[in-house]
Amino acid sequence: MKQTSSQGAARRKNITLYRNNDTFKNWLQILKESQSPFQIRHAKYSTTITMEDGTKVNFIVNRYRDKVFVANRMILSDLKKNPNTEQIKNTKHKRINYDVKNALAPCRFADVVNIDISSAYATTLLQTGLISDKTYRMLQSLEKHERLPAMGMLAKKAVVFSYENGQCINVENESSENSEIFFYLIERVEECMTRLREICEEWYLFHWVDGIFIKNDVPPGIIRQLEVILEEYGYRYKYEVVKNFRLSRVDDQIVIQMNKNGDNKEYKFADTNLYRNLEALIRQVGEMAPEQGQDKVRLPDAPSPMLESPRGYESLDYSPWLAGS
Repeated sequence: MKQTSSQGAARRKNITLYRNNDTFKNWLQILKESQSPFQIRHAKYSTTITMEDGTKVNFIVNRYRDKVFVANRMILSDLKKNPNTEQIKNTKHKRINYDVKNALAPCRFADVVNIDISSAYATTLLQTGLISDKTYRMLQSLEKHERLPAMGMLAKKAVVFSYENGQCINVENESSENSEIFFYLIERVEECMTRLREICEEWYLFHWVDGIFIKNDVPPGIIRQLEVILEEYGYRYKYEVVKNFRLSRVDDQIVIQMNKNGDNKEYKFADTNLYRNLEALIRQVGEMAPEQGQDKVRLPDAPSPMLESPRGYESLDYSPWLAGS
């Protein structure tokens, strides 16, 4: 008997489970053994199996309130109306939103100054005119752990695996058309952080996303300049209590541990200064080579202003970068 569309719809159903490796592996094994076609869509916060009859099994990391998805739809609606959206979507933006003081040695401090921007991404959306006051108020009404997913959905991406006869026959990457909108927010906040670090000079330790960490003997005049910059961007900010600050290095990795507002925190990231220092050295040598007309270039006694840590280099074989080599 031929199955009608209404009967098929009645048989389809959605199952939602919390994502667990063992549970997911069991489902995958059963479906592979069934030899029936199915598809897996794997993303950061969820994994969905779609079967031949349309039944879906959703494996989730967190269960969010409907209000989070409403907020995301409000953002998308505002973006469609904004004349600047297409230009931002078609522009590549920087994605790195952390840094550490160049050549900072392992250190410990009993206390450090931490200034955090409040609701950095939501405020950036508002201050750049990408969302309305109504949408901003909606975002502010969310819990802190809900706000980022509501905006982060702009940059959602996934890998889709297609199976037939128990074998994976195709793999495709999916990415949101609005990804660059979210990266624009990252770039805008990072631009502010960069200006803050330049003002801090030797008192700067590191920054992470929307918070900057500074030595606690920073002059009050410097602090006021930081506040002026934050206010220029339209950011609200707060001072957090940070104690037992410890920074160590493992190869090119920075490891920072601290107690922030009574909670122990740890940050691990690659020191991007190592790449920048080498690039600065190459650029410096490249500028000198045509003047000296030799493959072996002698560096000046004083390092380039771009290079905080010359690491005692005295000469560098420039030949790999010579024209025509």
